Amino acid sequence: MMQSFIHRVSTLAQQTGRAFPGGEDLALKLLRAPHAAAPRRRLAKAMVAWLRETTEPPPGLPGLVGEAITLAWQGLSDTERLESGLMPAYMRVLRQTQQHDALLQMLEQGYCRPEPDDAWLQTALAGLAWVARECPDGSNQRRVARLLSAWLAMPDSAAWLQGLPNASAQTLANALLKTGVLSGLAALLNHHLQALDPDQTARGLTALVQHLGGATVRDGAQQAVALHPRHPGLRLVLLQAMADCGASMADMAPLCQGVDLSHPSAEAFLSGVATWAFESGQAKVAQETLQALATLGPLPPANAAQWQHLSVKQGGGPVADASPLDLSALAAVQEALTPLADLLAIAPLHSSPYSAAALRARSAEALAHFEHTLAAQAALSWAQAEEAANTLWALANAGPLELRHWQGVFPFDFGPDLGCIDPLRASALCDAVLTHLLSLCQHQLRGLTGQIQEVLQIARWLCEARWALGQAPEALADIARLQAQLAPWGDWAWWALLERCALEAGDEASARNARQQLPLVAESETHTALEWDDWLGEQAAHQRLLCSDPALPGTWQIASPDGRVREAAFATLPCQLSSVAVRHVQVRHSHLLVSADGRYLLPHAWHRQMGAFPFPHPGLLSRGLRGATLRKPSQVDRVDEALLVVANMDATFHRNYYHWMVLTLPRIHWAMAQGLLDGRRLLLPAELSGWMFQSLHDIGLPQEALYLYRQDQTLELADALLLSPQEWASATQIEALRQTLWRAAGLDPTAPPPAQRLLYLTRQGEVRRPFAQEAAVAALATQLGFECVAPETLSVLAQVRLFAEARAIAGPPGAAFTNLMWAQASTKVLTLFKEDINGPTFLDLSFIRGQQHRWLQGQSLPGFEHTSVVTSPYAIDLALAERELRWAAT
Repeated sequence: MMQSFIHRVSTLAQQTGRAFPGGEDLALKLLRAPHAAAPRRRLAKAMVAWLRETTEPPPGLPGLVGEAITLAWQGLSDTERLESGLMPAYMRVLRQTQQHDALLQMLEQGYCRPEPDDAWLQTALAGLAWVARECPDGSNQRRVARLLSAWLAMPDSAAWLQGLPNASAQTLANALLKTGVLSGLAALLNHHLQALDPDQTARGLTALVQHLGGATVRDGAQQAVALHPRHPGLRLVLLQAMADCGASMADMAPLCQGVDLSHPSAEAFLSGVATWAFESGQAKVAQETLQALATLGPLPPANAAQWQHLSVKQGGGPVADASPLDLSALAAVQEALTPLADLLAIAPLHSSPYSAAALRARSAEALAHFEHTLAAQAALSWAQAEEAANTLWALANAGPLELRHWQGVFPFDFGPDLGCIDPLRASALCDAVLTHLLSLCQHQLRGLTGQIQEVLQIARWLCEARWALGQAPEALADIARLQAQLAPWGDWAWWALLERCALEAGDEASARNARQQLPLVAESETHTALEWDDWLGEQAAHQRLLCSDPALPGTWQIASPDGRVREAAFATLPCQLSSVAVRHVQVRHSHLLVSADGRYLLPHAWHRQMGAFPFPHPGLLSRGLRGATLRKPSQVDRVDEALLVVANMDATFHRNYYHWMVLTLPRIHWAMAQGLLDGRRLLLPAELSGWMFQSLHDIGLPQEALYLYRQDQTLELADALLLSPQEWASATQIEALRQTLWRAAGLDPTAPPPAQRLLYLTRQGEVRRPFAQEAAVAALATQLGFECVAPETLSVLAQVRLFAEARAIAGPPGAAFTNLMWAQASTKVLTLFKEDINGPTFLDLSFIRGQQHRWLQGQSLPGFEHTSVVTSPYAIDLALAERELRWAAT
């Protein structure tokens, strides 16, 4: 064997014009004494020197070096092999010769963790990073994850990380990122934040925010931005973390300026900022950011759709390619998805010949075809599966299919009078998409050969589909199986997803168990959520009825896009207000009421459709439909004073005029009239808007009757009287509030002022539901004698006086229509919206006040079919607009 090896080395040396490594005398010694240890070690070192000196090693040299080292190590212990000085070269050779298994076996079979001062440290870490990066086999990535996790689980791991040279820390970060060992990545960032490359830091923090949420990562992101203030990727991570913590737009705005736009991550940064601004209703910021993004290249599809949306009213700017979502563009699954695409071509209209049941039957057939075709075709790449999953999820949340989320939110059917789209048919189509998405994810997760981030993303899509379909326990079981199979590959990410699944399912024990493996466990506590009746039942508390309103029937008129006018009937929803005495309830972050046994009050689904609950705040670590993991309060302030507490106090999160004036202020006013504030003060967050405090003063509630606290305080109330939640307008409460505010505004409810004013309510700043002819219709209204008003610029009492004098009120729907509360019974109301769907939100106010209400329906603009049907831009025929404005004015 030695003779053959010497011959091969000699031949390669001659071919490259070199002498035999170590000299010809070494070759002779090896031939004469092939088992002698010293000559073999001498040859190995000479071969290593040859490899090190060669910029482009000749074919076969790395393999021969590896053989030489193996011969030199024969008969040596692991310790002796490390002491030989050949370990770094041997690991480089294994990488160069693509020997994944050999490299991992060497590190797994007895070699201890390399210490910071070991010569082979860098090559060991580089080898692991190389396997994690280059080896497509998920099993080898899991082996790397297990090895790294074992090293980081040693008692002295913190000191080991602290002592790593910068180059080794960089290499270790790459390996941890590729294997998803987020626990190690977080520890490494904690010790080497200053030394790590900012791009690498941004990638690491992005992974941590994605899986753990902003409350866990925000402090680290702030430190990183302080070190690299102009880095776009780090700024974007911090923005995401702050948004998760409920930061205000004012807090986040400075981070959107002054970044390095020449950096490769600038496009992702601008794209993220534009999306944040667009979804927050900041039209000017969104438009300016999109214009800056367009200078870097074509707008990404989502941003192009945003620009197209803004352009309905803004006009000008970069050319956008807002191509609609298209299943036929998914070449890898096109044939499998053909029946679904045909099904989605059926518009979910009330007039459709296909019932919701028929659509569900066709959905089952399409799913069977999809699963059969997918099983028979070539395996999908992870990129293909992710593209298909992303498209399916986007489809399930766009166009009319988005109306599925309305199921259970409103306790009435959306018949043809409330829009031509049928939410039941839309739900059937949406479920068809979701079941295809679920099947796709299940299919892809049967083969786990991808990178960990790819596997995790598909697992997240699977959970989203399960949750949307009401299958939270099944999602928990799915992720538990995957976590048991794959850990520690993706360690914290799986535990975080398990925790979320458990919170969705209301499985408090499983959520607690998952949190035990996650950061901040000592600072956290898990709570389950219950709706009002169940929440009170757990406390054996009894309600006292304060107010009860039956359903109030009424009629309104609908002017359809073809000009026909018809009458329709509806009824307000019955509602009740009650009070209940509870003890030792906690108030957290102004909107959370936590009982003594740790259950928090869950709002009605109507409130939840405006955003996940609990709302974002720094103490929220994880949440699901049926529970949340919160930071333990650093301090609990006990309040022995008797207080009146308003349930569902969301006013600092939804600073919406309708929510306050219809659902909150009337409850407070009625409670005051019933004497509930005699001997009690009203508990309110100090962060309420100024106009909210002014409205309290307007109803006669003095400052000294308020007990104000900061949102970041946690209070434990010894004696709390709760006002029950309220989701719908109460005729009794609204009439009482109207009379009080009329008097406060200098009006006499028994002698109303002349109703002569014609009011057109403008929504020039509206981004989410743009009305294409807003300016043209406002101009028409002005010509017909209407005053164009922006009620949000007026005080509450000024709005009361203005609308009390209205003969007609017209405009696109929005919170300003809350002011129908103050208008007289003779007032005509004209709402300009679209025929697709329209909620009866303001009909109840007109019914309560006895007003004549008419809808003028327009049509959604073409090209926005894959935007939410509720928020897509719309247009109204100007001739019809003039006709209906004249109706209102007469």
